[in-house]
Amino acid sequence: MSEERGIEHLPLGVEYILAIPALIQPPEPTSESIANAVSSLIVARSPPREVAVEIAKSAIVWELTHLTNARYSISVVEDAHWGYVYIITLGAGAREALEVNLELQRRFPGIPIVVRWTGGMDLPDEELVDYVVKIARAGGFEARAPRGFSSVEAVREVRGK
Repeated sequence: MSEERGIEHLPLGVEYILAIPALIQPPEPTSESIANAVSSLIVARSPPREVAVEIAKSAIVWELTHLTNARYSISVVEDAHWGYVYIITLGAGAREALEVNLELQRRFPGIPIVVRWTGGMDLPDEELVDYVVKIARAGGFEARAPRGFSSVEAVREVRGK
């Protein structure tokens, strides 16, 4: 199988992950954690998808350290429809979390990134909807919902309120 054909069948976002080294600009310092992750995965002879996921995770963590001072954790889950989804839990309010989410989606288009917040809901419902749409667009995802769907209610339901 040709390399080009193999990339066609990768989960959503992996083609962007593989392009990350080309996106790093020379004047920007390379993160030591990214270099360590890549070298440890190469030494361990991990499958290419695992390497790509770990590289993307390290790159996201590196960006997080420049975007926020809030505490955070990051996990990666594989979804049948979305591929690998990067879930960040941020110790901040909704506004900061959504700003971080928006900026991460701008920096990593095509890679599904979800930011959950542990702080309060510090913005009006209309702004929440605006952020959700902006984040979807920044990531290159189409924001569609069935008739009668309320994104505000969906967020409340997920947050248990």
